[in-house]
Amino acid sequence: MSAELVDHGERELAKTWVGGPLLIEAGAGAGKTELLVERALRLIREKNVPVGEIAAITFTKKAALELRERIRARLLAAVRDAKDDEARERLKGALENLESARISTIHSFALNLLRAFPVEAGLS
Repeated sequence: MSAELVDHGERELAKTWVGGPLLIEAGAGAGKTELLVERALRLIREKNVPVGEIAAITFTKKAALELRERIRARLLAAVRDAKDDEARERLKGALENLESARISTIHSFALNLLRAFPVEAGLS
């Protein structure tokens, strides 16, 4: 049996807390991606959050692609393992609309905001 991580409580809170935005900061290999995947699935499965309302912002394109693909894989498994038709349909809907989730780099996210609100950003 492996020892419990020192920050186990904080990790569990990050997976389950839905009171607002969350910042996860940690070094390479610390489990950030897995934590974000678990959080996204929990929001979709337990809180009925539409996938289009989920934003996950990373620093690299590689990390954003990996995060999206891991969420896709977990959604596929969740659809397969769903216990009832309602849950299965909700999960299928999330899977079909995964591209509407804002999973991107900070640069892409900022660019999209500026494009959507140029006047408000003082660009016009």
